[in-house]
Formats: sequence, structure tokens, C-alpha cells
Amino acid sequence: MKILFGKNSFLKMSSPEYYENGIPVYSKWQIDLFGPPNEISYLVIDDVITYLPSYAQIENRLENLQHVHHYDRLQRFNTVVLQIVGDARITSKKGLKCIKKVAKHLPANIDLYPLPTIYQAVRHVMKLNGLKIYYNRIATILNEFNITNVRMHYTVEIINNVLEDFKKMHYAFEKIKQMLKRTYFPNLKFVALKLLLKYGFENPFNLKLAKTPARLEKLNKDYDLIWKLIAEEELIEYFSSVFD
Repeated sequence: MKILFGKNSFLKMSSPEYYENGIPVYSKWQIDLFGPPNEISYLVIDDVITYLPSYAQIENRLENLQHVHHYDRLQRFNTVVLQIVGDARITSKKGLKCIKKVAKHLPANIDLYPLPTIYQAVRHVMKLNGLKIYYNRIATILNEFNITNVRMHYTVEIINNVLEDFKKMHYAFEKIKQMLKRTYFPNLKFVALKLLLKYGFENPFNLKLAKTPARLEKLNKDYDLIWKLIAEEELIEYFSSVFD
């Protein structure tokens, strides 16, 4: 384990004090001064190490490390839903550069093609230009280009219904994940699109629920098991309210 001390202790927030098993470790001093870092997972130690501690002191510090995990599944799902319907925001400089690069390489008459074809054309341009990380922004980019008005294909009511359903799935998953032999929630894009279609989303870009039939079968199985649990709990709650 690498220990930073002396003049290297007081580092700006972009640099952790050191790494423990690949996880960045920040001092409480850094957190208080700069706020939480951008990492999803990090560790916090009480104070800055300004000297080289003994092995026993290092062990004692490690026992007092606090693990912080900022991943918010509900918030992440909300973002995924908006990306699918094309109403997410693109405000970063890298995102705006991506839009310009895509626009530069698209045919002048691209808007004359069917929407699914346009979607695949933008995806192809991104692939050729090393922009794969922006695949999930294609619908939003097409909205920025005024090629389609995304709000024609969904309503606020649809979004609200989808988010309410996902809250039920979110809490049910925590009870059933051991039976599913899953640590992580099933693919959020799959769940988001499936719930959107359930409530009448038109899917103008003909997005697929999964890449392969085998993958789709597995995701559908987990999805159905989660909803089976939700239905059972709602039934129990109903009878409890009737006979109380």
C-alpha cells in the first residue's frame, strides 16, 4: 500500500491520498473542503497522513475506513428512460463536440429516411469516429437536429407510470436477488424499454430489448419473477386491508 506524506499530503480533490485494493482513499479534510469526489465508490479516512505510520497504525486506520457508495439506481433509471425517449440533456463539452462531429458526417438528406434507418446511420457514424460511449444519446441527438420531435412519441403520464413501476421493481429486487442469483439489477435499458412499451411508447427507432434471443429470454425470466413477487405482496396487502 502506498502512503503519501509530507508535502504530498494536501492534494487537490482530483487526487486521492492513496489507493486501497484499487479503491481511491480520500481524507476527511479533502471531503470537508472540496465535497464528495466524482467516483462512484471511494473510501474516507479521518485525517491526512502527514507522517510515515507504523504497520500497526496502518492496520488500525484500515479498520476505521468508511466505504461510501453513491450509485443511485432510481436516479440512474430515470436517466436511462430519458435517453431512450430522446429527452435527456447534453450539456458537457465532450457531448456537444460529439453532436458536431456526427452532424458533419451525416448525409444532407438524412431527414428523408425512416427514423430507424436514421438511428442506425448515426450509430454507424459514431462507431467510425470512436464515439461508441454516446450510443445511448442517439435519440437525444436526433431531437437536437430537429429530425424528430421526441415528445410526439410519449407522454408525461407514460413516464410517470414507468417510474412508479420501477420503484416497485427496485424494492422487490432486494428481496429476490439471492433467488435470482444476481448481485446487480437486470439491465436497466431492457427494463426501461419494456416498461415504456407496456404503457404505449411508440418506439420510433425500433429499439431492441436485447441483442440475442438467449439474452432476451434470461432478462424476461428475471423480469417476470420480480413482478410475480410484486403481485404476491400486493395481494397480501389487499387481503390484509380487507380483513383488518
